[in-house]
Amino acid sequence: MATGGYVCDLEVGDRIGPVEYTMSAFVVREYSHANELHHDFLQGIDDPLAPPTLIHLDKLRLYRHGCPKGTGPRELRRAADNALLIVYRDTSILAYAQKSEKK
Repeated sequence: MATGGYVCDLEVGDRIGPVEYTMSAFVVREYSHANELHHDFLQGIDDPLAPPTLIHLDKLRLYRHGCPKGTGPRELRRAADNALLIVYRDTSILAYAQKSEKK
């Protein structure tokens, strides 16, 4: 497990999270307004749809909790000749689960 350090230290299979929160209509409307997504299904109803771009906020929230040191270097080069050794690519898969309503 490489959690607790830099994002670039994460290895395949490392799990960070879960981070649980409630997605409210207010959050969806404010995010949509800030990003100029002026559609009725995002802002004009009481139960708006969440735009898919909200996933980026979730990723940042996970990184803040699981990798408190930040992103780390994006690429590493050899000091002697500046040859590129490693390029870091941020690839993540996030899964969502809708909270079941209590009956």
